[in-house]
Amino acid sequence: MFLSKLNKKTFQSLLTILIIIWCIIPTVTLSNFQSNSLLWFMTLYCVAAYIRLHGMNSHLTQKHYIYLWILFSALRYMSSVILIVIGTKIPYVVRGALAFYSQQSILTFLSALSLFMVFKEIKMGYHKWINLVASGTFGVYLIHDSNIIRPFLWHELFRNAQYQKTILLIPYSILVIVAVYSVCTCLLYTSPSPPDAHESRMPSSA
Repeated sequence: MFLSKLNKKTFQSLLTILIIIWCIIPTVTLSNFQSNSLLWFMTLYCVAAYIRLHGMNSHLTQKHYIYLWILFSALRYMSSVILIVIGTKIPYVVRGALAFYSQQSILTFLSALSLFMVFKEIKMGYHKWINLVASGTFGVYLIHDSNIIRPFLWHELFRNAQYQKTILLIPYSILVIVAVYSVCTCLLYTSPSPPDAHESRMPSSA
């Protein structure tokens, strides 16, 4: 693997460049800066690979990461509130009210990274069912976030937007997430496996 061949300093330089291009610049300019979901996914993959190979700050504990997650989440929320308030006086500012809520926002990235580290620091033994559910994560992502399934799920089936101004938004969102993950996981583990290569070959003639 290419990333495992990089020394720590070179890896840090690579991450710095990726985060500046695909995270900081989009946050400041309110544009994707020629980015797309694949490039952002590759950036996050590199971040996760670095954590696996070199870890994070050894002085930070799980409690510290919880505090950081709360801090970055609060900053993201307050940034939106402040921009909306300013937008009442300067309408142009309103267009950036949700800038820090985008998936490539620096505050979204830091909040997600902190939450990731919270769970990474949890010490637990082997649990069959947790491993089973976790092993299907990538498959669930591919199923529910495709260009065909995504509009059907959120705009036709669940219609999340109609709950955004009600107290049901949070509990409804949680139920929908659990339902989608459960159904997609069941599809992964109940679908028939493709036959092995040797089974699919036609018998050779004598």
